[in-house]
Amino acid sequence: MDMEAGKTLTNEEVIRELLDLLKKNAMKEQANDVFEICSYVDGLEKKIDSMTEELTNMQNQIKEMQEDTLVNNAKKALSEAQERLNTRCEQIKSQVLEVKEHVRSTAKGIVEEAKEKGRAALYRVSEFLGIKKRLLDIRENVRDVRLKIETVKDADEKEWIGVFTSSEEMHKGSAGNVQMNQSIESILRLALKWEQVNGIVINPFGKYIQMTKKMIELLINGYEHYENERKSKDDENN
Repeated sequence: MDMEAGKTLTNEEVIRELLDLLKKNAMKEQANDVFEICSYVDGLEKKIDSMTEELTNMQNQIKEMQEDTLVNNAKKALSEAQERLNTRCEQIKSQVLEVKEHVRSTAKGIVEEAKEKGRAALYRVSEFLGIKKRLLDIRENVRDVRLKIETVKDADEKEWIGVFTSSEEMHKGSAGNVQMNQSIESILRLALKWEQVNGIVINPFGKYIQMTKKMIELLINGYEHYENERKSKDDENN
């Protein structure tokens, strides 16, 4: 973890102090609301760290794939998708850190005022409602930092797995099917196992790239080659 060295908001001294003051002043419901918000921030941080690691692995795997004329266009499309998702992830990470600092400074201000003015200052916890709304907006953004899929048909009525690099790409057209967020490796393996589809088409409603199952097999071989080499190096280091 790289967010504030992985320090959770729920374990910060000022948050614990605020929660104790609220409970001692018979404001248990408000204390629960503050704790819920802090826990949500911690959960978002953990989720973003996980997504960042997944995107880094994806980048490394793409780099390790052997050069092959058949898969070069697919590699380029996947690399561009990874870069866009990574940029989006960094933007969300910055938003979460901003909210985390807002929570911390609000809690500190309430605690300091409560020490001077008493219980009345604790009603400032209503300020956390605005923070909660901001967190809900960020949650929607987090859902956009994964590749999305749904089945689509081409002009010949052949079925493909449509892969979308953003909600914007998905909204360019509508296939009317169930949408799922997936990692790139799980999508590739799904396409091979799914008998009725011909392969994958990236951003089918825009400037698209088609990947047949033969291309997908080559990509997965590249993934497995990279993973085997990485494990071998880890074993040597241990």
